[in-house]
Amino acid sequence: MRERPIIFSSEMIRAILKEKKTQTRRPIKPQPHPEAFSINHHRHIEKGDYVTWINPFGEAICPYGKPGDRLWVKETWRIISLDGLLQARKVEYKADRKMKEFYHDSMFNIHESGDWPPSAWGYGDSFKDIRWCSPFFMPRWASRITLEIINIRIERLQEIDPMDALHEGCHIDWSIENCPEKQFQRVWDSIYAKKGFGWDKNPWVWVIEFRRCI
Repeated sequence: MRERPIIFSSEMIRAILKEKKTQTRRPIKPQPHPEAFSINHHRHIEKGDYVTWINPFGEAICPYGKPGDRLWVKETWRIISLDGLLQARKVEYKADRKMKEFYHDSMFNIHESGDWPPSAWGYGDSFKDIRWCSPFFMPRWASRITLEIINIRIERLQEIDPMDALHEGCHIDWSIENCPEKQFQRVWDSIYAKKGFGWDKNPWVWVIEFRRCI
């Protein structure tokens, strides 16, 4: 079993915490040949530490690992100073404004490792002066959510069905024809359209099913 990081938006963090999100879709990079994963022309194997799809045009390796591996979640966060002696810190998570304490035994090691952005350290009397940090900069020790991979498969993005959209953390929205896929489409495009993987492109995606461990 190996652990790898994965980033989620605050909206998706809230869905995970409420146990409403048990799937995530991520674009395959680079995108394979359009016919690469024809149902009769591909197979998947566990190759080393990853799931690999073999097809007539090459192979695609899932960067998130394989079933049984774990994903530690990176989210928007910040560190709040508790005292002037650097003996304790609180990490605050933007998704739900919950906090978690870390004490000096680990903090000294963290301080020496240099694995956080300087802007994460908060000083002063007002929490409003402390900037939120990008999930990109969250180190392993600050993560509060760990997921276990249950299954990995591939499909075209537009193949998502209503049940899978619900597992993605979407909900029934009567304002858009009672269709959770439409909500998923909006969320997807807000993240990936500018990156060239918009809904209209119907890209090949990794479908990762998971359960929350921590």
